[in-house]
Amino acid sequence: MLSVFVCYQFSWTSLRYVTSEAALLTAKLFGLAAYRTGYNSIVVGSDHIHFTISCTFVDLYFGSLPLLWRTSFRPFEYFRLIMVFAAVLFGLNQVRIAITYLAFRCGMGWLMADILFGGLLYFAVWQWLSHSLAGARDFRSDRPALITS
Repeated sequence: MLSVFVCYQFSWTSLRYVTSEAALLTAKLFGLAAYRTGYNSIVVGSDHIHFTISCTFVDLYFGSLPLLWRTSFRPFEYFRLIMVFAAVLFGLNQVRIAITYLAFRCGMGWLMADILFGGLLYFAVWQWLSHSLAGARDFRSDRPALITS
């Protein structure tokens, strides 16, 4: 999609920092020795973790924007939807990162854990988009049933 291509034209330095900072705090909450080595890199125990654009799920967010668009939305409704969606994606991504790291610490390879749990979250989001927003319509209007005013 064009929106994902546009997304990858930016470095997302601040978002990569915030994502890595949240992962760092999560590791510390688990009682793990963790520290920062760069704006997008942390060390947890003896494991070096580097956060790329795809680790932030900003590509998933941008890919979802055209699918969230509804001509019946007023601008504020659409803005509210995409802001809530961004916050939910960020939270889900932090859960994914924590689960990936715990699976890695239990002996699963990092690449396998990252692909498995990242893929599951991508699949869950696309399922939600296709069923909840595209399929579920409010019988009184053209708006999705999940968003009413």
